[in-house]
Amino acid sequence: MSSNAPLTAAEAGEKLGVSGRTVIRRAEAGELAYIRKLPGPNGDYLFDPGEVERARREQDKAAAS
Repeated sequence: MSSNAPLTAAEAGEKLGVSGRTVIRRAEAGELAYIRKLPGPNGDYLFDPGEVERARREQDKAAAS
């Protein structure tokens, strides 16, 4: 997989140390930007790897405070 390939919620959650469901909740609350939601009621959210990395750095910074 290319490092620029979109991440699923589960993959993003793995990088953030949270569940995929938590990632989806954050996206729905506007706390984490996503590229798009795939069609259908169970369509996955796709995330930009750079945005996930930014969120991880922010999360680490907040935990260190």
